[in-house]
Amino acid sequence: MRKFRSFLSSVATGALVVAIGCVAAAPVGAATTQTHSVYQNSGAVCHGEDNVSDGMLIRTEQRLRNKSKRYTAYIICNLPADLWADYDGASSGQITNVTVWAKRYVNMGTTNDTLTCTLVTSFADDSASESKTKSGGPLPVAPTASQTYLQWLPADNSGVAFLEPANLNCALPPQAELDDFYIEWQYTPS
Repeated sequence: MRKFRSFLSSVATGALVVAIGCVAAAPVGAATTQTHSVYQNSGAVCHGEDNVSDGMLIRTEQRLRNKSKRYTAYIICNLPADLWADYDGASSGQITNVTVWAKRYVNMGTTNDTLTCTLVTSFADDSASESKTKSGGPLPVAPTASQTYLQWLPADNSGVAFLEPANLNCALPPQAELDDFYIEWQYTPS
């Protein structure tokens, strides 16, 4: 217990020194808009919408696969963000790009070869929450390097950036995989 208390005391002292240093080093004048982004594989952040869909999924280090040969899996992806994603309302958490990539890992012909995803923004019960649905296909078949991608930009929202956090709700066709995604947001420190 003493070691743990000593550790906490060291952490608190270190945090105070860093905070003072950041305040002392902060530039005087207008704040500039900063951009943050995350590029990540989908296996860790996506799951089935229910137990049936979740049972159809295989997660690997690099992708999320629908192992079913007949049924579409309905998945939800809660995309990561950082503290600045919702720091100060309108001056933060402005999503400027969400892109998701997918392909088929088994050739199923032209049957059910379209990926459909809905971008759902902000928090539950937030009146500013929005949803925009996109579809893309046909899904290319592995091992080709090509992928179908869906992308949401401010242009898809009348030129207005979406609010963080971002979530995806996708219909993943049989024998298809969701590979990775990219999300970019901006904020202006006050």
